[in-house]
Amino acid sequence: KAMRTSVTGNNNVAIGNHALADEGGSDSNNGADSNVAIGNEAMGSVDTGSHADARVLSNIAIGDSALEGGDFGSSDTNLDFNIAIGQSALNSTGTTQHTGTIAIGASAGTAINSNDASGTTIVGHQAGMAITEGARNTAIGHEALKSVTSTDNNTAVGFNAGTTCNSGFNVFVGRSAGVNFSNPSGGGDGNNTFVGAESGETCQQGINNTLIGKGADVDASSRDGCVIIGSGLSLNTGSDNFVEIGNDTNSLQYDLDGGDVVVTSDVRTKKDIEDSK
Repeated sequence: KAMRTSVTGNNNVAIGNHALADEGGSDSNNGADSNVAIGNEAMGSVDTGSHADARVLSNIAIGDSALEGGDFGSSDTNLDFNIAIGQSALNSTGTTQHTGTIAIGASAGTAINSNDASGTTIVGHQAGMAITEGARNTAIGHEALKSVTSTDNNTAVGFNAGTTCNSGFNVFVGRSAGVNFSNPSGGGDGNNTFVGAESGETCQQGINNTLIGKGADVDASSRDGCVIIGSGLSLNTGSDNFVEIGNDTNSLQYDLDGGDVVVTSDVRTKKDIEDSK
């Protein structure tokens, strides 16, 4: 039953039960060209319909129900240059236009149903699986950005990186980086950058934080405006807008609000540091 109704398409490969099976293209100028559909129902519901300019071009769908698509009817709709590999990967685009999305992994991008999400890159089992219309998101790793729905401009790379995030403009790099971050307490974008395995585990609702280093963290779920750089370094000052650089033994601390500088070490604490004259 693969390509059973194809009339106008050229240079397609379809292997599997009902793969690219409904693509008919009732206008002589439209159709599906240069697509690869492998697997049961892969691109199985795609149909360019009756509009002369409708097009299904250069897509790759491998896996059961991958990039299943829909009937474009009389709409000028394009489904172009997408890659969906894995069971149910990118299988909810339906009758909407979609271009240039990459979804690799079982259920990767399975909820995407809007052209706004075109250009999304998702690699990993259940990575980005809740995205519907969120734009310019990149999720690489098992369950990376698993909870994002309609928020934009997030990047998560690593196993479980940003898995509960549902706000915008965040970067999570490393295993379980930002694993518990969800939404800012006051709404809006997160604007956080967490780089390092297990970085930012405590931060659930904070904004404008930069945490770099394995286990680098803040001391409260809604801490804002902190910069923590150092492996294992965890803020313990009880305040926002704080900079700390070092490690869990020796660090330099700077209070951005009060201007106080403290250097700690395993020998002594130095306070009220002034520049030499």
